[in-house]
Amino acid sequence: MAPNFKNFSIDVVGKKTKNRFNQTRDKNNIMAGYSAVKKLIRISFYTVIILNFLLFYFKSINVTLLSNIFDSKVYICWSLINVIISIILYKLTKPNLIGFLDPISRSKRVKFFVGYFFEYFCALMVTMYVVPHNLVYIVPSEIQTYTTVYKMTSPGPSRGKHGHYKNGIKIYEKYTGDRFFLPFDKSDNKQYPPKLSVQIKNNIFGSYLVSYRFYDK
Repeated sequence: MAPNFKNFSIDVVGKKTKNRFNQTRDKNNIMAGYSAVKKLIRISFYTVIILNFLLFYFKSINVTLLSNIFDSKVYICWSLINVIISIILYKLTKPNLIGFLDPISRSKRVKFFVGYFFEYFCALMVTMYVVPHNLVYIVPSEIQTYTTVYKMTSPGPSRGKHGHYKNGIKIYEKYTGDRFFLPFDKSDNKQYPPKLSVQIKNNIFGSYLVSYRFYDK
């Protein structure tokens, strides 16, 4: 009896197809495992950035920075640090191109690198403005009390898209030479003392206004 080559061919092709499918499925499982880790890194990265902006939003009004905190040397150093961090983040979170069956062209690999790298780099550069304000508040330091002058203004500080507060108070800060600009509920029938007693927490980045009260002695 002649062998059934047709069936044999189908069986061989089916076996090869099955083996290839299992191999592809295993690769996809590996990719899924790496993808979960990479997603966790990206989520953690952007969570830290969002928390920085939230802290800045609620605390920056009580912060004054040293005048040299954003000079050219700081910009250059921060940019170099951002390049290194961005490359590290790219290496940790880049797409697993080996897991694909089809070869990836060099242009697509460059596109992946440019997209991921500049995503991290731009996010870090924007965060550069926020971090020093937060470090003033976070870094532990002694609280000092002294008397200082102030000035009441109308209108007060900005409320974003809601315009300005009706009144504000500018408090002179002697360590940074800058002024805190806070909203203030002014009473037209009340006479205020000429000075304030303030509690200031200052460090190498700037000063944070803990509290203030009118000094009537």
